[in-house]
Amino acid sequence: MAGGDPNGNAQNINMLLGKMLRIDVTTTTGYDIPAANPFAAIDGADEIWATGLRNAWKFSFDRLDGTMWIADVGQNQIEEINKVNPALNGINFGWRCYEGNAVYNNAGCPDDNTLTFPIAQYNHSGGGCSITGGYVYTGTTYTNLNGKYIFADYCSNKIGWVNSAQPGTITWTPAFTGGFTTFGQDINGELYIAGGNNGIIYKITDSTASTSQFNAAGITIYPNPAHNEVFINIKNPNASAQVTLYDLGGKRLLQQSFTTDAIRIDTSPLQAGIYLLEVDSAGSKTQQKLVIN
Repeated sequence: MAGGDPNGNAQNINMLLGKMLRIDVTTTTGYDIPAANPFAAIDGADEIWATGLRNAWKFSFDRLDGTMWIADVGQNQIEEINKVNPALNGINFGWRCYEGNAVYNNAGCPDDNTLTFPIAQYNHSGGGCSITGGYVYTGTTYTNLNGKYIFADYCSNKIGWVNSAQPGTITWTPAFTGGFTTFGQDINGELYIAGGNNGIIYKITDSTASTSQFNAAGITIYPNPAHNEVFINIKNPNASAQVTLYDLGGKRLLQQSFTTDAIRIDTSPLQAGIYLLEVDSAGSKTQQKLVIN
């Protein structure tokens, strides 16, 4: 497809360019068309599942809730991230009418209300130029990453993440090296990233959920695992702090501020499971896994 899609192929339902296709390969000859495809047996290419994509690099499914995440490379200015329910079909992601949320060429385009816009986007001002799609982290080793969609940019060499509970917000790492072109996921939900420039595979890690970080900050949490209550002590009696508790999907369950050196949190309403406890003291945030029995 030519740069800028001058022929409007991505919006043409009779062309396969600029589309997400879905086919059934379980047949012994060629492939079949799933009956739920939006243009199956009617006007339009039968293979099409979604329209209006420029260069989806790449897409993946959240192993916990089945949602589909699509990283779509922009034309010149904007890279975008889409999140959709794969049970839907006939979704129009808007290219070439829009690049991200910005109008690109809307001549002859459908009504905006029929388009699906990205949950997050970024421009090229920070050195990025081409998004590399990854996965939602579903592992158990790095609890701070749970529920976050991890991706990268080929040009900036930065890894980013976005939480669907906070659409539009992207957090970036410092720049690495390697020209990241792909991600991988193992059976346990741990993530890996590979660079096209050096052929090295790296494992995605995070250190913000470690107990040692809490100890270094002069913060203790007990008991952990907890049942009906948990206590947080700060060694600096003059420090004020804010405590926030998240579930592994990134949803904020409670937030409480205190100015004493100790605080009790009632955890009896919480179901048994793993949570993420964040303490913000004097502008420094520390996080740790909290287990409720």
